[in-house]
Amino acid sequence: MKADADWPELFFRNSFYNPASAEAVKAAPAEADFLCRAMKLEKGTSLLDICCGPGRHDIEFARRGIDVTGYDFSAEYLDEARIKAEKNNLNIVFERGDMRSIPYICRFDAAVSLFNSFGYFQDYKDDIKTLKGIFRALRPGGIFALDIVNGRYVRDYTGPYERTDLGSCWRIARTELDKDGMTCAWTFIDKKTGKSRSAVFFNRLYDQQRISDALKTAGFSVLKFYGDFSGSRLNGKKDRIIVISRKNSGNKKEHSTAAATTVKTKIRKYAKPRTINNITAGSKAGKRKKA
Repeated sequence: MKADADWPELFFRNSFYNPASAEAVKAAPAEADFLCRAMKLEKGTSLLDICCGPGRHDIEFARRGIDVTGYDFSAEYLDEARIKAEKNNLNIVFERGDMRSIPYICRFDAAVSLFNSFGYFQDYKDDIKTLKGIFRALRPGGIFALDIVNGRYVRDYTGPYERTDLGSCWRIARTELDKDGMTCAWTFIDKKTGKSRSAVFFNRLYDQQRISDALKTAGFSVLKFYGDFSGSRLNGKKDRIIVISRKNSGNKKEHSTAAATTVKTKIRKYAKPRTINNITAGSKAGKRKKA
């Protein structure tokens, strides 16, 4: 089984998969509260959410007075996030681009990447490129929280075939494991119509040691691991890894360069020209711009 070359284009659309299910949205406030405590986020903190999706965590962070920028390559998810922010009268910036080409330099106090949005590239170097981009985006002393699936748990407990009831449809998952990660074929079957949609994707698996090594390679200092959003200790029976790391304040050259220079980086486009690159929700400036 091999991942489809264009699977992200298919997968990250509302017509195929939306991570903002009713259950996920319900859990978001408690998850945001935990991260605010674990990362010591305060009102006015500037926060970058990498792969923000439809923005369910961004909404919660903004409600707590945090200055949020959501970054994702899915135009559909960003449109949904903008609409939600406007309905809640929240000022949130949403920008579109490739997580391997994060354009910011020393701009944020904190960053998050949540709900297993990391590790989908076939080349490990792209994972490191992503982490280094997040590192550059943070100011010296900035905090980063990464939430991913626990590779040890997956290897010990995931079977080759699973069927999950998602309410309106069934999700059939076939999984093949190798030394680097897992290749998954997901098929959704509508209960009423019987229609199905499928995609095959790759997800690199990280255990505690491997993600520590990756973060250190990118320049981070690893601070703490958790096994869930209640703050439980990480172990092999937890299905996720939440790791908190810091950008140390030793890179004076990078800091001074960023302070003296305005860096303009083009955000890579993925979809149709009509989609926006930069959206600010909750203000007149946030209205959709025509290309």
